[in-house]
Amino acid sequence: MRTLLLALLLAAPASAQTVIETNGPTQPYSMIDMDQLPQGVTSLAALNAAGTRGGATLTGMQLTPTSGGSGAYELQTCGFALAAELGSGGTTPAIINGFGRARYDSFRIGFDFGGPVTEFGMMLGDWGGTTDLHFFLNGAAVASYTTSVHLQCTPQYYQMLGGSFDRVEVVAPSTVGNFVILELYVEQYFDEPRLRVDDLLAGGVATLTVQGASPNGAVLAAYSLRGAGPVATQFGDLLLSRPFMQLPGMQANAQGVAQQSLPVPAAAQGRAIWFHAFDANSLRFSNGLATIIG
Repeated sequence: MRTLLLALLLAAPASAQTVIETNGPTQPYSMIDMDQLPQGVTSLAALNAAGTRGGATLTGMQLTPTSGGSGAYELQTCGFALAAELGSGGTTPAIINGFGRARYDSFRIGFDFGGPVTEFGMMLGDWGGTTDLHFFLNGAAVASYTTSVHLQCTPQYYQMLGGSFDRVEVVAPSTVGNFVILELYVEQYFDEPRLRVDDLLAGGVATLTVQGASPNGAVLAAYSLRGAGPVATQFGDLLLSRPFMQLPGMQANAQGVAQQSLPVPAAAQGRAIWFHAFDANSLRFSNGLATIIG
């Protein structure tokens, strides 16, 4: 009986992966607004740097030529857009202006997330139809989805049920014309907890945030005014020089995000400070952070 049960389990098909449209992201994400980027040829690093919440975490972007030829960004305009540089054959990413009928080459585009995620979003321009999304995990196709019709200045959000993906390809289902991308919503993937400190101003209240921690787990953080160490521990290097001060402990939420407020003394303006955090459940250190109090 045990052998039969094992055989049945091994023969059982994997659960189907389904993609749906949602009202908005439910996981920690970074929004890339092309209006925040300068016009001209751009790069993956520039897109990530323009992302909100400490930056996006895309690890790849590939533009591939299609048979749509070149076109002008003149329909459903809503600011600057990511497209293929005119004359590049559909392979070079560029930021174009939506107010002067800027021309671009037709393309399809793929984004790599660096690890398994379940959500993705985008706002398109110059395109009033549907698009085809193809999802991959570890190089294998796992799902395809045809979106609803794209509306002007309206983002769409997609969620995968029953699985995850680490790459998505966006394709216009027509050989005539093409889309441009106005906004991207990128689920943040971290191979280590990600630490950041916002609004670090003398006399104010800063916010320390750790993303990518164990859901509902304990998170520790500390700071030093002396340097970035390192101090050897059994779990890796603590990137703080002695003496360092431990901050009150935090608990991450269900999405693995922990936060706390930090009052900043008025007399601390101009001082260098170093931060480091530790996920007490997964026993992982975050990135180290060195900054100046404004």
